[in-house]
Amino acid sequence: MNRYRTAFVIGGSSGVGQAVVTAMIRSGVERIAIAGRGHDALRDAATQASVSGATVVPYVLDAMDHAVLTEALTDFDASSGGIDAVVCSTVPSGVSPQPLESTDPGRVEDILTSIALPPLHATRAAIPLMLRSGGGSIVLVASDAAKSATPGESVIGAAMASIVMFARTAAWENKRHGIRINTVTPSLIGDTPTGARMLEGGFSARLFAKAAERADLGVPSAAEVAELIDFLASPRARRITGQTVSINGGISVV
Repeated sequence: MNRYRTAFVIGGSSGVGQAVVTAMIRSGVERIAIAGRGHDALRDAATQASVSGATVVPYVLDAMDHAVLTEALTDFDASSGGIDAVVCSTVPSGVSPQPLESTDPGRVEDILTSIALPPLHATRAAIPLMLRSGGGSIVLVASDAAKSATPGESVIGAAMASIVMFARTAAWENKRHGIRINTVTPSLIGDTPTGARMLEGGFSARLFAKAAERADLGVPSAAEVAELIDFLASPRARRITGQTVSINGGISVV
């Protein structure tokens, strides 16, 4: 499908998601939904993005709630004449690397589901809409822990790997319908709230400080990650599906 007029960005009020909105508008997307949990952050992001002339529609929601997410996507689809691209760039709160023996067993399920379920829900909700409109593109944001988890990322890596395998299989199932599904796996991102939090102190700060030293090509910015996501979401990547693309400045080469 060669349309790239409408997009729905989950996690679009900050960090990589907000940068994706900017990149998409620059690429000519005319109508964009941004979804997230924070009302004020969504309002501010929508106001900022609307300055460009695009129509920006905010949805306050929790992407862990499949029914609510489906309702929002369906509403935007109906009001926009279809959804050409969906991006899921959610960041679970309170999740950071730590050794397995230090991980509270009672939190394991929460970590797994808070990372894995939003992209699964987003994809499941988007596919029926894209089937009706003749195709579309879905880009899920995971992390390099999906492919090369470091010490402290055993649970996080398991959750991220589930996103990659899910996307790969869903892409295989839906390619005949003109629906493309790809995953982007950054590592440390230099200018996001999550990146700053990871470097504040403790185990994660030591882990990511070492990672940054290995980024001989430089730690990517949110805008650089967003450019890749925008490319994969757009018709420029119309021959690409089921792929997992890392952008990490050389931290790993897996």
